[in-house]
Amino acid sequence: MALQQMAFITSIPAPQHCISAYGRVPRTSPWAPNLQRPTTPVAHARSSQRHQQGGEGVAAALAVGAALWLRRQKRRLVPKLAAPPTYAPSAYGTRAVVAEPNHRALDREGRRWETLISRIGPPLSGSGGSSSSASKSWRRGDGQMRVACYEAGHVTAFALHEEVLCIGTRRGVVRTIDVESGAKIGDYFLGSHMPPAAIAALHFDGSAVAVGDVQGNIHVWRAQLPGSWGFTHSADWVMRPSESGGVAHSGGVTGLTVLPTGCMVSCGKDGAVTFWDSLGESREVLPIQRVDLGPGKWVLTLCASMSGDAVYAGLSDGSVYRVDAASGSAELLELAVETSSPVTALAVLPGTDALLIGRADGSIQNWKQGEAQQPEMFSEFHTGAIRHLSIKPGNGELAPLLISTSTDGRAGVWDVNAGKPLWGLRGLSGASLVACADQTRFITNGVIVNRGPEQFQPSRSWKDQDTNFRQTLTCEALLCMDMPGK
Repeated sequence: MALQQMAFITSIPAPQHCISAYGRVPRTSPWAPNLQRPTTPVAHARSSQRHQQGGEGVAAALAVGAALWLRRQKRRLVPKLAAPPTYAPSAYGTRAVVAEPNHRALDREGRRWETLISRIGPPLSGSGGSSSSASKSWRRGDGQMRVACYEAGHVTAFALHEEVLCIGTRRGVVRTIDVESGAKIGDYFLGSHMPPAAIAALHFDGSAVAVGDVQGNIHVWRAQLPGSWGFTHSADWVMRPSESGGVAHSGGVTGLTVLPTGCMVSCGKDGAVTFWDSLGESREVLPIQRVDLGPGKWVLTLCASMSGDAVYAGLSDGSVYRVDAASGSAELLELAVETSSPVTALAVLPGTDALLIGRADGSIQNWKQGEAQQPEMFSEFHTGAIRHLSIKPGNGELAPLLISTSTDGRAGVWDVNAGKPLWGLRGLSGASLVACADQTRFITNGVIVNRGPEQFQPSRSWKDQDTNFRQTLTCEALLCMDMPGK
């Protein structure tokens, strides 16, 4: 089935059954008690005799029963997969939202589960395909959905550069992946005996990989992996607040960006914006200047200005500052809005001075520099805090589009000029939801295939029982929507 309207990632393994004196039952089932009772030697001998006498007949009957069971399951699933979508009112106002039917599958323990990712937006009037232009495909959201890669753990940050995707996870893994094949290119290790912290911010431009974690550390690697073994054992540079050491931001790093001059800028929960010296021969990099934006305030997000000589910083008290890179002066922007909702995401629209502001209440605002009026409010779409804002670059026939994610598990694609959503995805995990795009692809994380512990070491002893699937690590998929047309 063409995944134009949803991506359903699941598997339907054949159920495991056991033969007992009480009939054919699943090995374990949450709905039925364990039917295998303690038996005496006499009862065990009688049971063995019955199995020996009717073994062949029972095996044949079970084979026929299993075939009929699988046939019934296929007949139940096919109509659901082919069922036409229904329509219901949504945040789009009078327009309808495509609502997908539920799809369930049985796991090896007989339990029902589902992973449903669906497209939301106006119904698609056609099949799209290669005949559709790129601009129509982007505005309609009728691309082909596929899995770009899987990762054992929660993906908390990622960045796309050409054909390479760089991801960071909650377990501190930093990895590059080929988008087309899903093959792992290489791993970036810290070279420390201490367990790595969760990645909170990531910047990848093809030449360097920079990450900031929740403990306040910032590490930078050369993107080119040494040799041919596909990994680097330690970071090439470490950001330090002084020559005596320490972490870059106490409380954790919340944002990273790089100015056109090559200067790296970071922010954190310590309320500071730090401009770092250029990368050189020394492994430890010291700050050029550090700008504190107020005690008791967290700097939650950061983005570079269009001119490249300053950065915008969003704070937990709802304010936005423009920090000059040369002088370090901080200017409070007069947004003329009656809200103190924390600013959780920022993005600058290319070619303009427009600043897009995402807040914890789910609202998105368009503020234009030099205008005293109230920022333009975008249509209501998200019900949770905005997690991430990015810009899909424009081309000759299509203006730049805004891509947003939220803790409500939605990712939206917006018409910036109209301030309205064009289409989106729902059913994603909103904990660390990120989305980005280039001219031909839309990529997002947040597809949790199975939930499990963050750390797990399987046993290698044949004496131990089989691993319960509840103990397996969380697996997350990154989805890629390929847009047809050129």
